[in-house]
Amino acid sequence: MTTDPGEPTNDPAAAEPATAESTAAEPTAAEPGAGEHGTEPAREGRDTEDPDDALPMRNGAGWIGFGVSGASFLASLAIGWPDAILFATLGLAFALTGLVRSSRGRADNGRYALAGVVLAVATFILGFVWSAQAEPCRQYFDDRAKWDACYSERTGIF
Repeated sequence: MTTDPGEPTNDPAAAEPATAESTAAEPTAAEPGAGEHGTEPAREGRDTEDPDDALPMRNGAGWIGFGVSGASFLASLAIGWPDAILFATLGLAFALTGLVRSSRGRADNGRYALAGVVLAVATFILGFVWSAQAEPCRQYFDDRAKWDACYSERTGIF
């Protein structure tokens, strides 16, 4: 079989063997600057060696989730506040967002985000407990003063 001198061949024996000088000067694909002509910048993110190039941690959602869930749990525990479940739902959303960011390496407060999830779930459970405790108060639903007295007597610590 005859090939033209300018035409590339698929024969591995015809290829030039690589020398140590030719492979050492060319960057590999895993190195920063390995793009065409070595001009591609290094990837930004957490896997770079220079800490100045790293993205900032995004801890806000985890902290907000922990704070809102903790406050709603304390409000539900202390006074049996019925609206604490609404705030626990908000805290759960923020805490789950913080937990996902932590698992992806974008945040470093995963323990606080997890504590926010636990507190929000505990607030839901406590809400059901207070609801069961306040069941006898249903007969006073039309009279606000009697309802408040019955509810505060049966729910909450204080």
